[in-house]
Amino acid sequence: MRTDYVYLKVIFDCGTDTERTVKFDKDEVIDGEVYNLLPSSVSPTSELIKSADRSLDGTMNVDITGVKISLAVSFDYLEDKDFQFISDIFDLQKQAEKYPDGITVEYFDIKDSGAKKRITCFIDSVDYMPFIMEDTIAWRDVKINLVEI
Repeated sequence: MRTDYVYLKVIFDCGTDTERTVKFDKDEVIDGEVYNLLPSSVSPTSELIKSADRSLDGTMNVDITGVKISLAVSFDYLEDKDFQFISDIFDLQKQAEKYPDGITVEYFDIKDSGAKKRITCFIDSVDYMPFIMEDTIAWRDVKINLVEI
């Protein structure tokens, strides 16, 4: 099992029989344009879905109803062209309209011996920091948080 690269593939249901797939990789060619979309990291975490209350005697009662996965996808540095492409994919304002059933994401879970996992998720947040480099804008510390539906 190779562990020297990061794997992330996003599959978009376009509402027809076809799907749009973007594999986040170095030198990804999309519509004849070359993008460097290789994430610095893809970090899955488990989130407990629970409700908790105390009874009259002070005992904590916890009901665990499920476990969901959250993915943090990070890019240390992106050129403007690459950032604009990623911003279009992970558009928070348009996600409900564009992908009402969420997006499907495939990733390798290193915590589970590198097993390939596939989840349906929504875009929780997109954070980034613009900076100027040699009179051009670039983007650093880009972080996309995805939460399993």
